[in-house]
Amino acid sequence: MSKQPFPALDAITWKSLIYKALSKLHGITGTAVQYDILKIQDQRVYIRVPADEAHLLSSALTASAPDLSLLDVGQSAAFFNILATGPTLMAIAGPDRFSWCEV
Repeated sequence: MSKQPFPALDAITWKSLIYKALSKLHGITGTAVQYDILKIQDQRVYIRVPADEAHLLSSALTASAPDLSLLDVGQSAAFFNILATGPTLMAIAGPDRFSWCEV
C-alpha cells in the first residue's frame, strides 16, 4: 500500500480543524476563543492567541485528534503538536523572523 502525500492545508481548513478541537473540548467557551493564523508553512501553522486564552487553545489542540475525513487522505492518523509558545512573536520566531517578510 503506497502512502498518499498529505495535502497542503489552507487557512480555512486550519481554522475549521482548530474550531472543532476547541468546540469538542471546551464547548461554547472554546468557540469564543479569539485567535489569528499568522502564517502557514508546509504542515505548520503559526497562531496568535491572547495570553489569557492560551491555555484553552493549547489544551484543546493537544487533547484532540483532527478529523481528516474531508481531506481524502485515507485512514491517516494526525495530531496537533505545539512546538513553541512565548509572550511575543520574536520569542517564537527567533532569528528566523526576518524570513517571514518574504513574499
